Order: sequence, then structure tokens, then C-alpha cells
Amino acid sequence: MINSNKIIKTIIFLIMLIPMLATAQIEIKGIVIDGKTPVIFASVELKNSENKTINGVVTDDDGKFVISYVDEGKSLVINFIGLKEKVIDLTTQQLDNDIDLGTIILEEDAQYLEEVVVNAEKKLIEYKIDKIVLNIENNVIASSGDAIDAINTAPGVLVQDNAISMLGRGSSRVMVDDRIINLGGEDLVAYLNSIPGSSIKSIEIIKNPPAKYEAQGNGGLINIILKKAKSNSWNNSTSLSYDQNRYSFGNLSNNFVYNKDKLSFTINVNGRKGAVKALENFDFIYPDSKTSLESVGRKTNDDISGRLSVDYDFNDKLSAGVQYSGRFNDPDLVDKEIRTTNFDNTNSINSIFVGDQNFDNDNENHSLNTHVIYKLDTLGRKVSLDLDYFDFDSKKDYRTISNELDSNMNIIDGQEMFIRDFSLLGIENKSINLAVEHPMSFMNLSYGAKYSIIDSKSDYTSFGGTVDNQIENDDLRDQFTFEEQTYALYLNGNKKIGDKLSVQFGLRLETTFNDGKSISGQNNEFDYSRLFPSLYIDYRINDDNSMNFNYGKRIDRPQFNELNPYRYQSGNLISQGNPFLRPSFIDTFDFTYSYKSKFSTNIFLTTASNGYDYVNNPTTTDNIVLREPLNFFKFHNYGIGEIFNSKINSWWKTNTAMYLLRAGGETIADIDTEILDGFQFYFSSNNSFTLGKNTRLQLNYYYNSAHKRLLIDRDATSRLNVGVNQSFLKNKLKLSLVFNDIFNDSRPQNLVSVVNGVRNVINADYSVRSVRFTMSYSFGNTKIRGGKKRSGNKEELGRSGN
Repeated sequence: MINSNKIIKTIIFLIMLIPMLATAQIEIKGIVIDGKTPVIFASVELKNSENKTINGVVTDDDGKFVISYVDEGKSLVINFIGLKEKVIDLTTQQLDNDIDLGTIILEEDAQYLEEVVVNAEKKLIEYKIDKIVLNIENNVIASSGDAIDAINTAPGVLVQDNAISMLGRGSSRVMVDDRIINLGGEDLVAYLNSIPGSSIKSIEIIKNPPAKYEAQGNGGLINIILKKAKSNSWNNSTSLSYDQNRYSFGNLSNNFVYNKDKLSFTINVNGRKGAVKALENFDFIYPDSKTSLESVGRKTNDDISGRLSVDYDFNDKLSAGVQYSGRFNDPDLVDKEIRTTNFDNTNSINSIFVGDQNFDNDNENHSLNTHVIYKLDTLGRKVSLDLDYFDFDSKKDYRTISNELDSNMNIIDGQEMFIRDFSLLGIENKSINLAVEHPMSFMNLSYGAKYSIIDSKSDYTSFGGTVDNQIENDDLRDQFTFEEQTYALYLNGNKKIGDKLSVQFGLRLETTFNDGKSISGQNNEFDYSRLFPSLYIDYRINDDNSMNFNYGKRIDRPQFNELNPYRYQSGNLISQGNPFLRPSFIDTFDFTYSYKSKFSTNIFLTTASNGYDYVNNPTTTDNIVLREPLNFFKFHNYGIGEIFNSKINSWWKTNTAMYLLRAGGETIADIDTEILDGFQFYFSSNNSFTLGKNTRLQLNYYYNSAHKRLLIDRDATSRLNVGVNQSFLKNKLKLSLVFNDIFNDSRPQNLVSVVNGVRNVINADYSVRSVRFTMSYSFGNTKIRGGKKRSGNKEELGRSGN
């Protein structure tokens, strides 16, 4: 793939001067900053005594430059729009050896800044050596919704069944500003719903994460990068949105960012209130009978979240900061009707159970990070230390009142049956991470170490009987504690060999100790150590053609609830964890050929050993279904795709992808089922249209064919989203109207699995189709160039699985 930064630098260079044909032996280097942040694309010119340019370069992404000295050179002149010119007299320098000018500070040209605003619009999607970057700012659908809406616009990323996954790779882990979100399943989706799209700068899709990231997760990483204040500026943005689906909900958020001199901070507050429809159907078809479970209800969601981050530069070398985020969530399920119908072999009704269920759920989580960065020199060597704390608490209370009906829908005499399930879950995570950036003359190295400890405690109580006579079920009483300690070391290096070849490699060592204890007596202790290599090779054949290959090894550790042996029963469905569940290991190979950064061919192969997943294991004697996670398969998935990413003309940008995939595997456990084998076709097209100076239209579509994966045979799904955005008052006021899933075809439909000769069919509808209206208003000092970038390695373990 062609490096766009290199192209821009080359254009500026050619406009600025005609390079010298002679080769100089002495090099002059330095780093250009504007007081705090690197100055990118600043021109650095070597001039003679007549003030004529005789050589020149531009600074890179870190503000660095290296220029060859020519004998008649007398001065070095450094320029950038909006900053005062800097002239360095070379006649005072010893010019018999290389010269390091260190850090060069350009001061603001206040008079010029009052008149100039530089607007540069990024591509919808950018491809880099180890990740794909989805830019959100000009994506109408992504920026008008929340983080889930933004992730849904990423090509090859699917949000289904409360899980986020990459095409052909499985479940993905999610980070915000390089920090892992310690949640899974429904709680993770709810957390991402609380992040407004207007506060997101970009989303990084990391298929094969480098060694600095922890090895957990079979589906790669999705990193959400939040907006930060530009250098010497402040901005406040307020956004109000209203969604109408079967029900409705609203969202109000405010984001304030400030960056002046040595201090920068961000304050974000977000509130969400409303309801969505929740409909689920389960059919268990036995050889001589059938059981159907249907539930339909309204799920309310009251959510308040906030974020505060403060960074301070003590001097040119030392900076420190603290970040806090918190969330209080109350996703209650009300007015839910549950109906269980049992049929005989003639399809006649044997019995019907109808119940009303209410679900009270209170969640809260808090995360705190403290970080220190110390720059060892002006060559980019630095040390960073991060201390992280995360706490998640959940209280769930299910109450179900049910009656038995006859085939004529009459209530059978007797008292109403009552079931109450009450559970508490607490997860606490502490970690310390030390990272070193160490550029050297022959290679850029980074290395570090991390220690993380996670404590999880859960308590489950079940009551039965009648409303007036509630009896605790001692057989279902459970308390489970789980502790996991992980020690990690990593080394990562990258090297550019000539003008064409770039190589990046990594090696991570992780040692994990697990200790789980249950009052049922099923205690389990185990530990393991593994090496996780990664490799990236990028070769630019010429200006039009390039190739990229990468490989990575990953681990998929069980979630805490999957290890908990307690049993939970709802009707004829019994769910339980498995304390003897073990991690699976994943190898991913990926190759991409790119032509003119517009057309790309991607080929990949993913294999998994000792794989695990939930299995619905029905019994044919009493029609009870036991749902539990098992290590039961080996798996492989491979595919080929064509990607077109281009600006068609001045008003139309597109990213279109087509993939053909095949999945298969084999069982490694003694269960009566088989791993399904079959092809899958995937198509997506994200399009942005500029209809006028202040009007933008977004049209996104994806189609995922019917396919088989592991035990499940799925029907085809698709989604068409259309959004329009109109700006007013010099882009300060923006109004957006978005139609999500217009044809309501992204619902999970006809998910079929067969175990022990029993056919299980699942259908669901979670109110994805909706209309959203968003209004946002921004104000502040926005005419300042630049942006502050903080780096670091802040991933945390996160497998609550709730």
C-alpha cells in the first residue's frame, strides 16, 4: 500500500525546490515542535549566502527531519503555516561531523492565525502496516449515533447476538484510547452505547495486534480513539439525539476539551434514557415432540456516564496525567411475557406455561488510570508507566409469575408459580505496565512488562414456590470466586530496509495463574505459559504496487461466568459454567496486495485449536436442555476478498469490499454433533457524498449470505443505513437524520443447530430498525493548528461475559 504521508511530503518537496544531484556526507537532524506537539510537514530548507535554497526536506509524523549538508550551505530555515519562521545560522557550527540540533521550537504567528484555517479531510478508511483506521468525523451515520453505530460502519465488523466480531475471525476485544474495556456480551454493548459518536475521532481495526498488546482474544482488537483538544485551543460540543424504533429513547451528551501551554483536559458527560423491544423465539424439535419458548418484552435503559482526563507537561521531558471514567446503568426488562408450549408427536398441544417476568438490573463501573511519560532524549527514546484500576458491580433480580394453561388456553386450577433469581457480580482489576520506546540506528525497538490481577466474585440465590410462599432452592445456591494473575514481557521491533521494505516483529511471553473456588466444591487451579509471536512485512514494489504480510498467534481465555459451575434453570433450559474449561489458541495469516492504494486483494487463514463454545445439549428422555461451554473443536476459516477504497470524484468517497470465505473443522470431544462446513459471501459498501458546501449524505450497506460456522447454520442478513447531515453557522451547528436497517433484515433469523438429534431453531428481534434525529452544536477556539497525541500501552483483561 502506498504511504499517503510520503506522497504529500514528496509533493511539497518538489514544489519547494529542485533537489541537489550531489550526495553530501554530513547530516543535520532535529525535532520541530510548536511548544508542545510535533509539527508535521514543516519545511526545512538549507540556504546559501544568497538566501537561495540548495536542499530541503519536510518533517515526519513525529516532527523529525534529517537533511544532507552541502558545502555552500550557510543557514537552515524552518517554516510552517501559522508559525513564525526559524533561522539557524550554520556558520557557528562545526561541520566536520553530523549535527543534532535537538528540539527546535516554532512560535505562533498570532496575526496570521487570525486569518487562516487549514481544513484537511481524511479518507473514510486508511490502511496501515498493522491496522485499518476508520475516520469518524465525516461519517454521518457513525458520528450521529453511539460507539456501536460507529463500529457497525466498519467493513468486516459485525455486531450480532450481543457480540462484536471480525469477519472470519470470531469475537473481538474492544479498547478505548488503548485501554481494554473489562466487559463482555450485553454489558459491553451497553457500555459502548453510552459513548456518543460525536466524541469519537477514529476506530482502529487491529486484526493481528502487535506484541505490546495482550494476547487475549481470537478476533483481534477494536480500538476507539476519542477526540482530544488541538494545541492551544478549547472546544465545547453538545449533542442531542432521539431514536424511534418500536419504542423510543433519547441521548444527551456534552464534551469539553482544553489544551493550553502545559495543561490539557477533557470532560465528557452522557445521559441515555428510553426503551427497545426484545423478542426471542427458541424451538427444540425432538424426534417425537417439540418445545417452543417465546418471550417478548420492553427493555428500558437509563444510563449516565462520564469521563475526565487531565494531562500536564512539567517540562520538555516529563509529563503525567490521570483519566477516570464511570458509568451507572439500569437496563430493566419490564412487561415481558414468556410462553412455553409443549407439543406431542402429532403436533398437538400437551401443555402451556405463560408467565410475566420483570428484570431489575443495576450496573456500575469505574476505571482509573495514572500515567507518567519521561523522554530520555530528543531522538524519541522514552519510558512510560501506567497504573490502572477497574471495578465493575452488577445486581440482577429476575421475578417470574407463571400459570399452566390447557389446550383451550384456560388456566388450570391452582396457585400461580413463582420463581425469583437474584445474583451479584463484582470484578476488580489492578495492573501496572512499564513500556520503553527505544529507537536505535539500526532498528526502532520497544519493550516492556506488565502485571495484572483480576478478582471476580459472584453470588447466586434462587427462590421458588408461590408469591405468598417463597422457598429458597438450596440446590441452586452458588458462590464463586475467581482470581487470575498474568505476568507479561514483550519485545517489538521495526526496521525500514531501503525505500521499499519495512519489517516489524514482536514476541510476547505471558504466564497466567488461575484459581477458582465454588461452594459446590468444584475448585480448580491451573497455570500456563505461552509465547505469542507476531510478524509484519510491507514491501512497496513501486509507486503503484505494494504487498503486506502479517502473522500473529493469540489466546482465547474463558470468561469468568463460563468457569462458574453454578446451574441456572429457566423452564426446560438449564445453563451452567464449566470449571474445567481451558483456553484455545489461534493462528492467523494475512496477505494483502494493493494497487495505487485503491484496489486491494486480501487472503487470510485462521486456525483454532482446543476451541470452546456454548453447546445446547438436549436430552431426549425428559426434554431438558443443558447449556454449557465445552472445549470441543478444531477450526479453520479462510477467505479471499477484493477491496476498493477511493475518492471517485470531488463529491463521492467509497469503500467497497467483497469476500468469499469457507469455514470448517472437526470435533475433539465426545458429543453427538459435528462441525459444519460451508461457504460464505460478504459484501459491504460505505459511501459518503458531498451534496453541497454544508450538506453530506452517507449510504452504508452490507450483505452476509447464509452460512455455516461451528454448530450453527444461519440465514442471510443485510443492513441498509442512510443518513444526511446539514451544517449551519460555519459548521458549528449540525443536524442529522439517519435511517438504520431500513428493511429490518439484520435480525438473527433461523439460527439452526443439531445436537443429540435434537434440532434447535432461534429467531430474535432487538429493534435494530430505527429513525434517529441528532442535533449538535460546537463552539470554542478552533482556528489553531495541531493536535496532541498521547501514546501508551493500557490494555486490561476483560472477560466478565455478562
